[in-house]
Amino acid sequence: MTQQIVRAGRPVAIHPERHTGEETFWPYGRLGSVAASSPPAWVAGGYGTLVIKHTVGPYGIDDAGGLKLLWVVQADIGIPQFDDPAAAGYTSVRTTGDARLVPRWAKRASVRPWSKGIHIDVMDGSLAPGDVVEIIVGDRSSGGPGTRAQSYAEHDAALRLLVDPFATGVFYPVAGDTGFHVVAGPADRLIATVRGTADGRPATLSVRAVDRYGNVAVSYRGVVTVRDAGGKDALARLTFGEREAGVVTAPLPVARGDRAVWFEVADERGLTAVSNPLPARGSATVLWGDTQGQTGETVGAGTIEEFFEYARDVARLDFVAHSANDFQITSGAYAESLRACDRYSDEGEFAAFGGFEWSGTTPVGGDHNVLYADTTNAPLARSSHALVDDLGDVDTDAPTVRDLYGVLERSGADAVCVPHVGGRRVELSLIDPRHAPVLEIVSVHGWFEWLALEALELGLIVGVIGASDDHSGRPGGSFPTSPAFGTRNGLAAVQTDDLSRSGILRAMRARHCYATTGERILLDVRSGPYRMGDHWRSPAAPVIEVDVAGTAPVEAVEVLDAHGVIARWEPDLPMSRRRLRVAWRGARDRNRRRTQDWSGGLTLVGACIREARTWAFDHPDQGLTLVGERELAWHSTTNGDSDGVEFETDTDAERILFRAGGVELDIDLVGIKWHREFPLDAGVDRAVTVTRLAEKHGACTAHVVFDRLPLRPGRNPYFVKVHQADGHLAWASPMHVDAEPSSAVS
Repeated sequence: MTQQIVRAGRPVAIHPERHTGEETFWPYGRLGSVAASSPPAWVAGGYGTLVIKHTVGPYGIDDAGGLKLLWVVQADIGIPQFDDPAAAGYTSVRTTGDARLVPRWAKRASVRPWSKGIHIDVMDGSLAPGDVVEIIVGDRSSGGPGTRAQSYAEHDAALRLLVDPFATGVFYPVAGDTGFHVVAGPADRLIATVRGTADGRPATLSVRAVDRYGNVAVSYRGVVTVRDAGGKDALARLTFGEREAGVVTAPLPVARGDRAVWFEVADERGLTAVSNPLPARGSATVLWGDTQGQTGETVGAGTIEEFFEYARDVARLDFVAHSANDFQITSGAYAESLRACDRYSDEGEFAAFGGFEWSGTTPVGGDHNVLYADTTNAPLARSSHALVDDLGDVDTDAPTVRDLYGVLERSGADAVCVPHVGGRRVELSLIDPRHAPVLEIVSVHGWFEWLALEALELGLIVGVIGASDDHSGRPGGSFPTSPAFGTRNGLAAVQTDDLSRSGILRAMRARHCYATTGERILLDVRSGPYRMGDHWRSPAAPVIEVDVAGTAPVEAVEVLDAHGVIARWEPDLPMSRRRLRVAWRGARDRNRRRTQDWSGGLTLVGACIREARTWAFDHPDQGLTLVGERELAWHSTTNGDSDGVEFETDTDAERILFRAGGVELDIDLVGIKWHREFPLDAGVDRAVTVTRLAEKHGACTAHVVFDRLPLRPGRNPYFVKVHQADGHLAWASPMHVDAEPSSAVS
C-alpha cells in the first residue's frame, strides 16, 4: 500500500513501512510505543541480549495482525532462532495480552533498507490497548550464549518495530527509542600505511590498531616503535593514548631513495605490522582511493562526515567517492552530500568526489557509479524513484544507461562512470567507454576478473580499478561482514601527480590506473613511450616491462588476453617437496547470490601433516581445524576470490583427497612439479589448485620483461596481473595494440 499525497504542490508517494514517523503521517502517535535495552557498549561480533518492549497502542492489534522487528540489510547479526533455548540466537516472544504470538525469521521481511527481521503473527486472539509484547533476542535464561552483534562498530545502531493493527497486511512504524551502541573490541593487530607525496614533502606513516573484525580499536594504549624493514635502529616511537583513539599519523623521518622502502612497526605486546612500500624517488606517483561507499542516508552506517573523515584520517586515502543508490537518496540529501564533498576536498591533499550510484537493473545497463569533478554541475539522473517519496522531479529520471549517458553529454559535466558488479551486475554490451572508461573489478562483493576478460572479448577499450562498495562506515578499510559482503575492500590506484578531482578523473579517462585487492601494491607497466591503459597501433608485438613493489613476496606476474594467460613469470626459487598449498576459488553465480560455500576438508595419503595454516582467508569467523595427523577441515566461502591452506608434511605425500564445495578430487601429487589447476564446470571461475611452495620466500619486488608476446590480427589486449604469496592481487589497466602499421591513437 502506498499513500499518495501532495506536499507543497509536489506529488509524493509514501510507503507506510518506509516512513520515518513524521506526525503528519497517519496513524502516527496512535500505535503505542517501543523501547529497547541492550549491553551499554556491545562489542562488535560479541554476544549479548537485546530486549524490545512494545506497549500496544489505542487501536490494539487484531487477530491475524502482527509485528515486525527489523534490522538494516547490511547488519551481519546472528540470525535469531526460536527452537533451541541453549543455542546462540535463541529468541523468545511473550505478551501480557490474550493471544498467541508466532515468530519467524524472514530475510526479506520489509522494504529496504529495513529488509530483514522477525515477523510475529498474532493468532488465536487479539491484543488490547496497553498490552505489552516483549521480544528477547539472545535469551540466556536457558543457558544460551545470547545473540551475536554486527561485526562493525556503529555508535547509533538501531532497530525498527512495525505493527499491523488491523490485520490488513499493512505495517506502520512505531515511535520510540531503539538505538544501541556497537563498539570495537580489543586490539588484534596493527596496520601501517605509508602515504607518499608528489611534491617532495615528507611522506607520512599512519598506524592504527584494529580488532579482529577490522574496527579501529579506540581503547588501544601503548607505544609503537618504527624501524626500516629489517633494520635495528628505531626511526620513531608513536604513543597511543586516549586522544589518539587507536590511530597515530606522523611524518616519516626519511626521504625517498633509489629503491622502495618498507617500515616495520611493533608494540610492547608483540603486535607487529609491515607497511606498504614508500615508492622510490622518480617513480610514478600513485594516488590511492575508493570510488564507492554508502552511509546511513541510504544503505550504510554512520554519517557522511564520518565517512569522509574515516577515508582521510583512518584509511589514509588520497580520494574517495560517496555514492548513494539513486533510487533511495532524496534530492535534499544529495545536495548536502555535494556540499560535504566541497567541505572535505583540499586540493593537493584530499579529494572528496560527489556523485551517486546509478542503479538500473542489469537489462537496462546495471550499476554505474557516477563521479563528478564539479559539484555545481552534478546532475542527479536517477534510474527510478523506487524509494524516493518526492515525485516532483521524476521527469529527470534516466531509466536506461543510454539515458544516463545522454544526461551527462547534454549537461557537459566533468564526469566518469564506473560500471561494476554488486547488486545489479553491469551489462557490458550497453556500456560506452567514452563515459565509462574503467570497470570496478574488486569490492566487498567479490573479485570479478571475469568482467574485465569479457570486456576484452567484446573489444572494449577499458581500464580497471578496485573499490569497497562499503556499507559499514569504513571506506578504504572495509572488512568482510555478511556472506554477500564476503571479501576485503579493493582499492583504486591512479597514476597522476594531480591530486584534484579533475586531475584524478583525467587519469581515469586515460586508463592510467589499476586495481588491487586492498593492498597498496606499487605497479608500473610500460612499453617504450606507452604505459598501462594506452592504445596504439604497431606492426610488432610490444615488449612490456613490469615493475612491482608489493606488500608480500611476488609469486608470479602474468599477461592475459581475453581468453586467459599468454605469458607468465615466476621467481627462480627452489621448490619444496614437503610444503604445499591447496586453494579453491570462484563464485557460484555472476549475480547477487554469488557466494560459494567451500566448507569441507582434505585427507593426505602417504604423509603426516606437521603444521598447517590458512591462506588468503578473509573472514575472521572462518578458519581451519587439524582433525588428525593426516586430515584438515575448514569453514570457507568465496565470492570470486581464493581461500586455501598451506601445510608442511613429514615426508613426500602421495595423494590428496579433496572434499569441499560439493567437489571430490583424488589428486596425484607425484606428477605435480610446481603447480596444477583443476577447473570446475559449474559456477564462475571455480577451480581447485595445488602448488608446491618455495623453500623460502622470494622478494617483494620484481622487474619483469615480456619480450615474446603474440601479436594477432586485429586488436590485442595485454592485461598484466600480479600475484603475491599472501594471495593478494593487482591488475593493471590493459594495454591495447592494434596490429596495423600506423601511429598511436591514444
